[in-house]
Amino acid sequence: MNIFVILPNYIGDALMATPAVRLIKKSKPQSRITALVSRRALPSVKDNPNIERFIVRENRPNVAERIRTLREIIRAFPDGSDSAVVFRDTFFNTLAVTAARARAVSKIEESSAPFKELCLGVVARAFSVVEPPTTTDYRMDFVIPDGDADAADSFLSSAGLGKFVAMCPGSTRPAKTWTLEKSARFVRGVFERFGLNTVLLGGPPDAADCGRIAEMSGEGHTVVSCGRLSLATSARLIKKSEFFVSPDTGPMHLAAAVGAPSLGIFGSTDPLRYGPYPDNFKILWRKTDCGPCYKNECGLSDTSLRNRCMEQYTVDEALAAVGGLLGR
Repeated sequence: MNIFVILPNYIGDALMATPAVRLIKKSKPQSRITALVSRRALPSVKDNPNIERFIVRENRPNVAERIRTLREIIRAFPDGSDSAVVFRDTFFNTLAVTAARARAVSKIEESSAPFKELCLGVVARAFSVVEPPTTTDYRMDFVIPDGDADAADSFLSSAGLGKFVAMCPGSTRPAKTWTLEKSARFVRGVFERFGLNTVLLGGPPDAADCGRIAEMSGEGHTVVSCGRLSLATSARLIKKSEFFVSPDTGPMHLAAAVGAPSLGIFGSTDPLRYGPYPDNFKILWRKTDCGPCYKNECGLSDTSLRNRCMEQYTVDEALAAVGGLLGR
């Protein structure tokens, strides 16, 4: 049975769809799953044991790239696919399903329900799964290859950090983040209160901001890894940390997938949509009257109120939450 799945375009969302992909394989163990995935999200699923083949689309494809992707889908299914499962319903994804000549199509029902629940629900309906999901069924899948594990261990050894925390302060959506100054005070507070060094994670675009955070936090206890580690290497580093802290980002979901004690700081998004979370995952979230807005940037015209959904949390409050994770 050839099954075509269309994964969401972002790392965190793709990870949240992995329990549903696992359910497909559990219900149809002899199936061959081909996944359409964005280049951005590919590192989060490329070693997933339940997916046999990937078709990669560009993050922001132009017309020629879209046509090339559709042609690749047509070639991948010369006799058509038996079933298609769509985890994000967009116009292009509808074209992709048509290109795969799927004999049965199941699409996610967009609603305010938790995304993992929606993903499991569409698979349950498509393949007549009647058992209600258990806590284990919501577990996200992420594989850390041996080479990436070794690379993380080598990085930590050369940095000479000893016990450390991992932090991803940045996001592609500025509305989700603290100011650089507040992030720096948090890093300094972690060192002063708990005696722990910090590794700052992110992609190449985050390197400059993380460098400023390291500079403002004080010398000698912060290492910037932005752009130096693969996603899987970062996952190993997160797993080895004493705890991980981040706003709502792909690495935050990665931390949940690898079981690292974590603090997720939510502002413009609702954490209930992305759970359930592991027992060692703590959340800071208080709804404001303007949120959750899910905007890339804060839309408030009064600059004194900008990003108030994130700025409402003090450094001391975040440090107290961390103390709870560490049992201190």
